[in-house]
Amino acid sequence: MAEATVQEPDTTDDPAPEPTPTGVVAVLKRLPFTAVCAVIMIVVGLVTGTLWSALEDRTWYDQVGYGLPTLENGHVWTLVTGPFFAVGPIFYIPMVLSFVLFTGWAEWRLGTARAAGVTIVGHLVGILGSALILLVTRPTGWPWAVTLGSQIDAGFSAGAFAALAVTAASLRSPWRLRLRLGIGIYLIVALIYGGNLADLEHFVAGFAGLFTGHAVTRGLGADRTGRPSRREWRLLAVAGVVVILLGTILSWLIPSDGPLGPTGDTESDWVDVLITLVLALLLVNGLRKGKRTAWRWAVGIGILNVVLGLAVAVVVIVAVILDEPWEIIGGPLFIADRLLWLILLVVLIIGRHAFRTPSRRRIRKRQESAADRDDAVAALHRYGGGTISWMATWPANRWFGAGEAEPAAADAAATDAAAAPVAAADVAPAEADAPPTEDAEAPAAVVVHEPEPEIVIAYQAHAGVAIGLGDPIGPAGSHIDAVGAFSRMADRAGLVPCMFSVGDATAAAAETIGWKHVQVAEDTLIDLPGLAFTGKPWQNVRSAINRAKKEGIEFRMVTLADEPWSLVERIRGMSEEWVGDKSLPEMGFTLGGVDEALDRPVRVGIAQDAHGTLHGVTSWLPVYGPGGQIRGRTLDLMLRRPDGFRPVVEFLIAQSCATFRDEGVELVSLSGAPLARAEGEGPVHGLARVLDQIGDVLEPLYGFRSLHAFKAKFQPRYEAMHLVYRDEADLARIGIAITRAYLPDTPVHELVKLTRT
Repeated sequence: MAEATVQEPDTTDDPAPEPTPTGVVAVLKRLPFTAVCAVIMIVVGLVTGTLWSALEDRTWYDQVGYGLPTLENGHVWTLVTGPFFAVGPIFYIPMVLSFVLFTGWAEWRLGTARAAGVTIVGHLVGILGSALILLVTRPTGWPWAVTLGSQIDAGFSAGAFAALAVTAASLRSPWRLRLRLGIGIYLIVALIYGGNLADLEHFVAGFAGLFTGHAVTRGLGADRTGRPSRREWRLLAVAGVVVILLGTILSWLIPSDGPLGPTGDTESDWVDVLITLVLALLLVNGLRKGKRTAWRWAVGIGILNVVLGLAVAVVVIVAVILDEPWEIIGGPLFIADRLLWLILLVVLIIGRHAFRTPSRRRIRKRQESAADRDDAVAALHRYGGGTISWMATWPANRWFGAGEAEPAAADAAATDAAAAPVAAADVAPAEADAPPTEDAEAPAAVVVHEPEPEIVIAYQAHAGVAIGLGDPIGPAGSHIDAVGAFSRMADRAGLVPCMFSVGDATAAAAETIGWKHVQVAEDTLIDLPGLAFTGKPWQNVRSAINRAKKEGIEFRMVTLADEPWSLVERIRGMSEEWVGDKSLPEMGFTLGGVDEALDRPVRVGIAQDAHGTLHGVTSWLPVYGPGGQIRGRTLDLMLRRPDGFRPVVEFLIAQSCATFRDEGVELVSLSGAPLARAEGEGPVHGLARVLDQIGDVLEPLYGFRSLHAFKAKFQPRYEAMHLVYRDEADLARIGIAITRAYLPDTPVHELVKLTRT
């Protein structure tokens, strides 16, 4: 999320960092419960000989092992003795290692008392809960329950899984959701496709830990749960497809006898498995990139599977009522697949906002006014644009084109683009986690042989409103024609037209055709020629630069698409951590993120220390002049490490400005903070006053005004950014539409809750 992390982060939810112990003795002092339990396991194995001879072969197995039979016989002490044994010598290794890893990590993060309590209680919940489930279901004659109801187990693994599940809730976002998701997937798959007594115990204890984790870890950084980002919704969907695929493959390769019965009787052959594999891989690739087409296919297949499952359920119920024999071919796999498809379908529907990437097949049809991203890029190279014009190339937009470029101009644009330092082909984003749009995967070369629109306007449609983004991209003096053509297009489409964050020229042009305008932000501009950080006004900036030098913080200006994958993922983690732990909806529209920073014309400033620790990141969008020359840069993404170099943002902005100045760039825009204005501009009235009141409501949440004030230390000049609209009757709908544009993933009731908070 762009521009949100300048304010000092609130780290009151996180425990104060403790010095890392050194040496084995220091570690043992830090983890006494884990160490003592692990030593007892090994000593008991040595004393009883179960380290080399299976416990399950001993006559006294039922005197130390736990399970429903021992509890029914009154051997309650087995709840205490059982955790320190393993059923066979080979199981000692995974039992001790998993206990040390899971419980040791819990003790390290939660403290000895809390970790010991979670592990012991989790063990008891897993064992007693499993016994209760089997006690209730065994009289039904369920073969799986009958079999497990007569078995005995040993080991501390249920408690270790509970400790792992609880500790996962103490992690920062987005790792908290990812680990909890991974634990849940493992527990479900193991129970369905394994189904032994240990799997049932792990399932009960693990899910008990997942459900109680936030309560148990309260005060340890887990209070703020946040909301899944678009990328995490995609990961959830991909995980669901992978689980279904794994279930199909495991049932075919490794027959088992789980709670749904034997899976080895399925009639699926390798051709069925291969078809499932290919289909799943196609869905995974599409869902990973957030493609709308893949989402529609996945939803369609999910609905088909759920309907099929319901139809079979109806047939079975009717057969039971009529006392007719019935059998489901491949029953266990069929039932498991239907259940998993139902869960996946729920995830896809709830997270549908994360799958909006359009297909590459969406080309210009039906309307002469339709345009695409390539047209926007070509127009920028031909005519240049304003400080936020590069946002017109972002994939969430639609594009409107008016008029046709003259052939001579197109030829000249092609020549200029070939000679420009940043060629048109360079605007295609790198193939990283998820390209912003499939249209962007192909180089955006200037088209010479086909007519191109003379004017391009990027817009988004929300709540029946077409919101133009920034100034029209076109030749000088075309603003009136552009606004009029955009208005006519919106009318034909049944939309209310408006244009957001436009400059004075567009606002004046709109006024000549009867439109109105109101200031919604201020652009903060720094003129780079002759820029020097001298004098008292620049004292804070100089201090940040000097401190960075003393602490070994280095600055690099890079093209993020060319950087190693590991660095890109670290930047993603920094971005998602802020969004998740602030519990705020993820914003879009004029606020970009890491995906937008991967466009090749975008430069990225990075602050790292000598150890490779990433302290902060800024991204800079290109501001094109006529002929494809970059005349400026606009600040978009700003991220900082919560516990890193404190004035890293000042350092990054100053070093970036110096770099661009040396490259001959004319100006830098620190961009406009929504609903913020410079102090001392006098009272405001009417709609501007309403917008100021909205800014008051949002300030505690997003800090736009604090951010605007922060930029003042760079001595900028200001230019107004306006909302232009036809008449006041449209304002209510426009307000809703702009809210949806910035917060497309947030339900209305959450918006109301945020404003009340």
